[in-house]
Amino acid sequence: FRGTLRFGGASLFSRLMMGLQVAIALAAVVVGFSFAYNARVQETADLGYNRKNLLGFQADSIADLKRFQQILERNPKVVATAGTRHVPGFGYRRAEISFEGENAETAWFDVGKDFMSVMGMELYAGETFPAEMETEPGKEVLVNQTFVREVAGGGEVIGKFIRFDTMSFRIAGVVRDFMADSPFDAPAPVMLRRVPERLFSACMVKTRPEDLSEVFAFMESEWKKIFPYKPFSGFYQSEVLRETLEVSRNIAMTMLVFSIVILLLTISGLFSIVSLNAIKQWRGLAMRRVLGASSMDIAYHLNRNHLYVMLGATIAGCLGGRIFALAMMNSIYKIHAGVGLGVMVFAACSVLLVMIGTIGLKVWQVWRASLSEALKAE
Repeated sequence: FRGTLRFGGASLFSRLMMGLQVAIALAAVVVGFSFAYNARVQETADLGYNRKNLLGFQADSIADLKRFQQILERNPKVVATAGTRHVPGFGYRRAEISFEGENAETAWFDVGKDFMSVMGMELYAGETFPAEMETEPGKEVLVNQTFVREVAGGGEVIGKFIRFDTMSFRIAGVVRDFMADSPFDAPAPVMLRRVPERLFSACMVKTRPEDLSEVFAFMESEWKKIFPYKPFSGFYQSEVLRETLEVSRNIAMTMLVFSIVILLLTISGLFSIVSLNAIKQWRGLAMRRVLGASSMDIAYHLNRNHLYVMLGATIAGCLGGRIFALAMMNSIYKIHAGVGLGVMVFAACSVLLVMIGTIGLKVWQVWRASLSEALKAE
């Protein structure tokens, strides 16, 4: 049967199918790496307040809240406390307001006098709340930078008035943007109003990051001693990102498994095609070795038909993965890290290294093969 069996493997269709597999695998890797990077960025993102050293608890009555707050303040590892009615990420009030004749919807936070300092929020312009205690909700409010951009059109807002129902509130200052809810929601215009203690329903507890777990355990144990028949409603402020991080990590893991499966199929297909090409060109490769060709020359001659296909598949995979990742992120999050050039380059290098390793294995086998067997006369 010598000379009657023809080996294929270098046809245009086979190369295109191999390129398509590489592009799909690379797109999946780009999506997986993008969501993993997004989770890492969100975990360290600046939310506009210091979430890493904050705890909180809720109480049914102001008497219970004040009593427990005083106990916590006696703990030397508690730096400061602040009563509030609303907490970013754990609830606020939506209000339809009117500003200079234009209606808008804002996120409304009723807070205590020490809330901003304990949370680590920054005043961007104007003045903060007055220092004296009030028995009624204040008539001055603070707004965030998003309010200035979206509601006021970027104009001056300090000293102007906001109308809500039959009440008017003077804008005293502007705070730096902070995340009012979660990355699932777009940045919203925010109003902060100072309210008296009788309206508090929660308390923020500031400590050092290294003491966070210990202080939370102290809070839980003391609560059970003082209020044995009431459930403990303490929380870590960093929990505002818990669901977001879980979604990003789950998608990243799913895409990682998907890309591994496709890569394994791609590797097996690529190895088969390269092997068939090597068998088809066996004597020619042996002659090149006899004439002094290097391993790089052998590798180029064996795979030159695949180089342009791999280059095109790499570009298509990166672009397709970026488009798919952005579409998924935009449908899930309103705030995300996007898909950077570094993520695509890292994904492309990872996939190409696997491809090069597969081709290199076959080149090594050809290089180790017996010349006498390859050069036998037909």
